[in-house]
Amino acid sequence: MSAADDAGHEIKLSAEQQTSAVEQITIAAGEAARITRKTEADAVQTRNTAAHLSSLSRDLRHIVGASY
Repeated sequence: MSAADDAGHEIKLSAEQQTSAVEQITIAAGEAARITRKTEADAVQTRNTAAHLSSLSRDLRHIVGASY
């Protein structure tokens, strides 16, 4: 192989590695986005549950207070 062939081969390998790296980054970014959406949904659910528990607590205080 000539020096030009070696250089061409190295360039080809580098391009393939870069393509693979970009594909891996794309997959990782997609996974991060999915996790972010799931975390946001979980936070909304937690907030709604906390609000409901707070309402139940007020109702219970009212009931207990009314019985004394």
